[in-house]
Amino acid sequence: MQPQLEEGEFCPPDYPTVICKAGPRVVWVGQRKSGFTGRCSVTMRANESALAAATRKLNQLKDKAGSSDAAAAKKRTKQSTKRVLEGRKLRDQLLEINRLRHVGKAREAGELASELEAAPAAAASKVDALSRQRVRELRDTAFSFGGLELTRQIVRRFCDLPEVRPLLTAELLEQRRDAVDSETGRLLIEASKVGRICG
Repeated sequence: MQPQLEEGEFCPPDYPTVICKAGPRVVWVGQRKSGFTGRCSVTMRANESALAAATRKLNQLKDKAGSSDAAAAKKRTKQSTKRVLEGRKLRDQLLEINRLRHVGKAREAGELASELEAAPAAAASKVDALSRQRVRELRDTAFSFGGLELTRQIVRRFCDLPEVRPLLTAELLEQRRDAVDSETGRLLIEASKVGRICG
């Protein structure tokens, strides 16, 4: 919406929400809150109109803001890429630990696991904040595939991946074992009932 102009003020066509005020040689570029609030000024060149000077200044500000945004986006991408690379490296290391254990090289697997645990940890507050954000993303993804049985199978298979199991806490693994034992017991009881009926 174009602002209400007062005498001596104008809006450049390319920047309809910006208010400009022209003086004898200087143009003030700003906005109106309580009265005119000058954000910056630009000196008119020889034979340059107030409108042309204001547009030139606004274009410079826009280009500068665009460069800053691009630099910030590049920095975010670099940080994201670093995290992705670290995550892939961790997955490869966990898979290697699992492979070593399967070929009977428990000592080598233990050494690699110890190296992982001994690596410098990030600040707890940073890890906590980032983990909360990522777990929300994981939750949204997990509950976007479909109904109960499919979602259950996906989560179960994910937790059983060889690179994921080492990340689960001992308490969670124990709970999963208890759940499996309970389900196994239920199936055995059902099978014995069927056997008695058939016998």
